[in-house]
Amino acid sequence: HRTTLLNRLDRPVGYVHHGKGGHTAALLRPGERAPFHWQDEPGLARLLSVCLLDAGADAASLAECDWSNALPIDSVGELNLVCRLSNRRTVLFLSVDVQLLSGASMLVVF
Repeated sequence: HRTTLLNRLDRPVGYVHHGKGGHTAALLRPGERAPFHWQDEPGLARLLSVCLLDAGADAASLAECDWSNALPIDSVGELNLVCRLSNRRTVLFLSVDVQLLSGASMLVVF
């Protein structure tokens, strides 16, 4: 099924997929929507880690992220995470809403 990520926050969100092929981090800016493609890895859970960034952060900031625990985003529901801002250790709470749309599409909203 198709998965789309949507950032409704006022700050950028970094995300990374956990899989056998390594980890590639990407940035989702405020208000941005991006398709997310899972690697075809039978038997492995679909796990995603996120990090919250300061406003104006760019992709280079992902190297300094304090990543969340891996969370499953292949089942519908709301998850709550405790995240820390890089370099400041400021704690923020993040709600992640996984929705099933028509046609077996998944929407993950931050």
